[in-house]
Amino acid sequence: MLSVPKDFAISQVTEEDGRLRLIVAGELDIATSDLLDERLQMTAATRKRVILDLHQVSFIESSGLRVILAALRHAQREGWGLTLTESTPAVQQLFDVAGVRELMPFEREPG
Repeated sequence: MLSVPKDFAISQVTEEDGRLRLIVAGELDIATSDLLDERLQMTAATRKRVILDLHQVSFIESSGLRVILAALRHAQREGWGLTLTESTPAVQQLFDVAGVRELMPFEREPG
């Protein structure tokens, strides 16, 4: 079993308009992507709009990208809203290199 790095965290904030903001901090990799997947599944069950806040994510590898893409597909299929905030240039570059940036519903202004 992989241990979770001390600098990884997911926190949740309910905003005034009822949206849920999941704030992810640290590296989203094989050791942490399942935690994000579980949290997104629990959050999706509320049927509220979700903002996946990536401002504090320093690195995403393929397993993290897979979780984000799966959540986006699930949100579209099941009718709950999911948007993302932009992250560090390195993370944004991953979305470009993977050819998925245009699939990502980014919020235009940080919340």
